[in-house]
Amino acid sequence: MSAGVGNTAAGSGSRETLPLEAALEAESTRLCGSAERIQQPGITDLHHQEHSYLARSRYEIQLQRYLALFGQERVLVLRSEDLFAQDPECLRRLCGFLGIAPFEAQITIPKANSGAGEAHAVSEALRSQLREQLEPTYRWLEAAYGMRW
Repeated sequence: MSAGVGNTAAGSGSRETLPLEAALEAESTRLCGSAERIQQPGITDLHHQEHSYLARSRYEIQLQRYLALFGQERVLVLRSEDLFAQDPECLRRLCGFLGIAPFEAQITIPKANSGAGEAHAVSEALRSQLREQLEPTYRWLEAAYGMRW
């Protein structure tokens, strides 16, 4: 799971103009009302798309919406770290879920949204703060799926 954002606050190509700490502080104000707006068919919200750093890391909220729409049997939850590392168990579960033949042993899965190393510049104090804010997510994922970070 990633909470790092770059350009000081968002990755390359981002429209973020604030430093990381200020962008995180401004997130709740920027997102005010966006959750309600994006619930409407065909509606998008620029702030939700570009300024929801912590909110997009709250996987339990997102997953509960998917589970309500599609049901547990039609949703597979994997850690991207395991997929990108080509963990054999992760790949086996993916193929089984999709009902396809196992991947070749030497398959390369390209990383997406991995950033350009911006996470290395995040202070330990901010990392600790983000871990604390995401604690409900970590607890939910461990209880629901046995996943730990």
